[in-house]
Amino acid sequence: MSNEQASSSPRPEEARIVEEAIDWFGRLRAGNVSAADRAAFDQWCQQDPLHARAFRRINAGWDHPILKEAAALAASTEFPAVPLKSQPPTWWRPALAAAAVVAALVVLAQASWDLWTRMQADYYTTVGERRTIQLPDQSTVTLNTQTAIVVAYEGAVRTIHLLKGQAFFKVAADRQRPFIVEYAGMATKAVGTEFVVHAQPRGLDVTVVEGLVQVADEKHSWPDIALAAGNEVHVEQGRADPPHAIDPRMATAWLRGHLMVTDARLGDVLDEVRRYYPGTIIILNPTLNQIHVTGTYHLDQPAALLTTLSRTLPFHMVTVADRLAVLY
Repeated sequence: MSNEQASSSPRPEEARIVEEAIDWFGRLRAGNVSAADRAAFDQWCQQDPLHARAFRRINAGWDHPILKEAAALAASTEFPAVPLKSQPPTWWRPALAAAAVVAALVVLAQASWDLWTRMQADYYTTVGERRTIQLPDQSTVTLNTQTAIVVAYEGAVRTIHLLKGQAFFKVAADRQRPFIVEYAGMATKAVGTEFVVHAQPRGLDVTVVEGLVQVADEKHSWPDIALAAGNEVHVEQGRADPPHAIDPRMATAWLRGHLMVTDARLGDVLDEVRRYYPGTIIILNPTLNQIHVTGTYHLDQPAALLTTLSRTLPFHMVTVADRLAVLY
């Protein structure tokens, strides 16, 4: 794919396809679809494979289990029977229903975002999935949950465009062909090494497990950074934090399906768990974010992870079908 396709934002053409797919979804769900409407829809799907793919994604998002749970919860007058340390107060019922509706909207928004990302990607992972790919030069890349990449091996440069998420790279040595991971105008360059690149809401985290990498900004807003094994750096367009030492075993625990934290804020831990949880986590009491957590947890079972936290820390939790967790 070209560099233009590797952008993390939708191109006008892709946005138009998504809008048309949403429009067709609404028309076909209206219940008064004519034969002419059906024929026009079939013709639209046949015009471009991306049309049918976009419609399938929108349809799959609507049929997500959390939407059905939200609708049932909002209509229910009975409080769901869930194991809690103590029964929640009466005001909880409408708050839980409102939280379910918010969670449903988040699911639809996420489905729309993933739609154009996956349309661009050569490889991607879904929620909770990890995937290892062997690249043409025998290098390997392991994609963490909700990650997408574009592979662009052209001439003397091996380039990977990280569209979203987190990936571990084990690079085959080739001094004649540098290996570059690009994200939002920032490049991580290696020859033969092992490192992790993690796209954040703002900027990028680069962690070196073995060897040496160079981190650079295409706009040269900060000097190039030489990063050695056992070090990590956070960079953004316009600024770069000083590199700091890390424990590579903790930084790569996700490769083994683990989350290892030491004296971490619960809010930060939950932000990480959200990446693996197949639904929505809502915190009604903001003070919970400041609770400190130490331990090793299993990311492959995020619902059980949340249950463990609720049993060992001072907060309550209500869940709906492992698709909505509300903490208070």
